Amino acid sequence: MPQLSLLSIVILGVLFAVVRYVNKSRQRSLKHIRGPSSSSWLVGNEYDLVHQIEVGKLETPWFREYGTLLRYSGCYGEDVLLIADALALQHIFHASSYHYPKSNDVRSNSRRLFGRGLVSAEGETHARHRKALNPAFSASQLKSFLSLFQQETQKVRPLHGTTAKDNGDMPTVDVAKWISRLTLDIIGRSSFDYDFQAVEEAESKLAKALKDFFPIVLTKMDKLQNDWLEASNKAALQILDKRANSDSGEKDADSKDILSILVRSNNLSDPKKRLDDDEVLAQMSTMILAGHETTGSTSIWLFYELAKRPEYQERIWNEIEEVRRKKEERGENREENFTPNEYDSMPFFNAIIKEVLRFHPIAISLFRNPDRDDVIPLQEPIMSLTGEKLTEVPVKKGQRIHIHIPTYNRLKCVWGEDAEKFNPERFLLDEKRGTMLGMYANLMTFSAGVRGCIGWRFALLELQAILEGLVSNFEFSVDPSLEVIRAQAGAMQPLLRGKEKEGFQMPLRIKKRARVQA
Repeated sequence: MPQLSLLSIVILGVLFAVVRYVNKSRQRSLKHIRGPSSSSWLVGNEYDLVHQIEVGKLETPWFREYGTLLRYSGCYGEDVLLIADALALQHIFHASSYHYPKSNDVRSNSRRLFGRGLVSAEGETHARHRKALNPAFSASQLKSFLSLFQQETQKVRPLHGTTAKDNGDMPTVDVAKWISRLTLDIIGRSSFDYDFQAVEEAESKLAKALKDFFPIVLTKMDKLQNDWLEASNKAALQILDKRANSDSGEKDADSKDILSILVRSNNLSDPKKRLDDDEVLAQMSTMILAGHETTGSTSIWLFYELAKRPEYQERIWNEIEEVRRKKEERGENREENFTPNEYDSMPFFNAIIKEVLRFHPIAISLFRNPDRDDVIPLQEPIMSLTGEKLTEVPVKKGQRIHIHIPTYNRLKCVWGEDAEKFNPERFLLDEKRGTMLGMYANLMTFSAGVRGCIGWRFALLELQAILEGLVSNFEFSVDPSLEVIRAQAGAMQPLLRGKEKEGFQMPLRIKKRARVQA
């Protein structure tokens, strides 16, 4: 036994030496880049980054001290680049596209969560998946979903039952719970013609798996991932079985909804266009989780910011009423559902949406590895350890790169001196922002380039419908004594300071709004 123990130690020592040598050989060019010190060669800064609860608690001070590109220590002495620079991100996501694939560990985890779908695919496989799904997310197709978004928003009965008490107090509702259920029902009906009945509090296994999916305690992650995989695959199979047993052949031939497109892609014979059975299930799991949770979480932060600012709610309500007044002038029913053009006609209404996407990006970090040696340009020069001003940084093939979206979305050089403040007025100014980036409004919230969020237009239209539907009917306020934390848990989620163990929540006071009568 002593010999076995000694042999094990020797083998581990050799492995560590090899890993360290490989990392150093890749990254000799990074030693002049400044960054935080690390007390551990084994776990570096990585352990603290992964286990921090509050978004940006470590990264924000680092960026302030070292600039928009810095180096931190990963496990086994690996050097990792942490980037928020606008020109660097444009180079990585737009100019170089597929030359900066996701890192191996991220792809592995994506396959673990979603299977062999769009999120985990790379290169030609990713292009094939994207081409198959693009028709479902065209602007014309999304317009057909709008009435459904509006109908589902009106179903949030626990909100419609709220009213001021006799003493004038407003009832408190956990909007995180109800908005998350609303967006799950929306993605089910619009994408798959399937009713999850989440708003009706149907206790399905899928709803429970989604509710528990973003854990505070990371040790639970493996079990939660298994529960999610089981529940999402079962739900996807039920949806496919329902379609197979329905009289929908003619509908599938012409429709551009997600389920019809997936069914048609699965039936193709050309392997360059076809999605196989596992890929179809993976796309469905991806849409169920990513398609509802991102919009749901953004909506939660949106109503939190509005609840703190009643004057913003009044500005939005006034814009909504102006649209209704114009309907009446045209001889239309003022209570008819809004059109996409009517949503887009409200400046402050849309500025609020852009600002919450900037201020509270749901996706926190992206990881990339260049597939070749490259040079990353910088918009904001950084200082090296020797005092040299650097306007570009050479990187070797395989270098791990960590993009921090919340920091880019609050860079003063991009968003102005008040970048740390929630101020939708910035989007009412006709300002050129220099380096253009992202899918929408110069934000990185939906990522960028060929791997940018395919559903970003879907999300925006859904946000518009939810905002108009709820502000038309309710007034929101928040207890000023509550301190809300932006928790890092897969996505950016709300926790209450001192009540972290109670899980994600957003308690807001709500009362019904007095509507203008026609």
